[in-house]
Amino acid sequence: MKIILATIWNVANYGALLQCYGLCKYLTDNGHDVSLLDLSMSNTNILLKKLKSVTINRPFEDFKKKLPKPVKIGEHNADIYITGSDQVWNPDILGDRIYTYMLDFAPLESRKVSYAASFGNSEWKDSTRYQYAKKLLSSYNRITVREDSGVNILKDTFGIDGVQVLDPCFLIRDYYELIGRIDNSDTNNLVVFKLVQSSTWKSEISDLSKLMGCNLAELNGKYISRLGLLRGFNQKHPKVSEWLKQIATAKWVITDSFHCMVFSIIFHKQFVILPSIRERSTRLTSLLNKLGLENRIADSIDECAEILENNIDYTIVDQKLNILKHKSIEELEKLLQI
Repeated sequence: MKIILATIWNVANYGALLQCYGLCKYLTDNGHDVSLLDLSMSNTNILLKKLKSVTINRPFEDFKKKLPKPVKIGEHNADIYITGSDQVWNPDILGDRIYTYMLDFAPLESRKVSYAASFGNSEWKDSTRYQYAKKLLSSYNRITVREDSGVNILKDTFGIDGVQVLDPCFLIRDYYELIGRIDNSDTNNLVVFKLVQSSTWKSEISDLSKLMGCNLAELNGKYISRLGLLRGFNQKHPKVSEWLKQIATAKWVITDSFHCMVFSIIFHKQFVILPSIRERSTRLTSLLNKLGLENRIADSIDECAEILENNIDYTIVDQKLNILKHKSIEELEKLLQI
């Protein structure tokens, strides 16, 4: 089928790119013709955006070449329109652009579905966008969401039935195509990827790595002070494949990132979640609870070492995960047959 996918992909963000890659690869591997909707998340002027893309954000721009060809609104036709995964229905991030990810541009008679869409919050608080959002969501033929809180929002707020599925990163059998085959039998790396950092984070994580007697590998990028005028984009980031490989070869992982957690699970890592605000971590806790890993959350750096000493039994985790994978693939196939 000809598929138009609306998801967050045109950003300097590892998780957004990889979830898009996962869903696109699954669909194309199963014979479908996929095009990405060309949606920019940036309001930056064109000149500055181009400068960032060829310098600081080059690793992300290179990875985008692995994704299907983007098409603009009005320059496409499709058998089915899919809203993809990640926080595509979070008004705090998208504002009025949320309507595009709710497929307001699609023809009235078109088939519209979602796979693993996320509201990014435990409840819908945006009263100003409620009515139009409800109208758009009600026009979908079928909706699946990533978190159990998303199922609740659909039912309690919008009066719509939804089904919970796994993030599309779990749909791929392996990631050898991106990182090659690895041997991490002798690794002693503590990999950290923290989206929200406190003023004392650098010194605390350095002290923890010394306490644990391991090598510290930070995935947040290297700060480039001379590029301070680039307004927050003054970090040289690892390539997407290198970011993945660091997680795959780690002995331990500490993160507050949903997708870093996802790949820690995929690669069978001993990990701990150190959220900035627990109340805003529903996208992490939803999956952890499903896999019996709710005890992998820490409230402080001091708790991290203690949690990491208790190894995860991935035999049990994989049994639960395989059931969820099977259900998710079944749901995705149902979406495509509508």
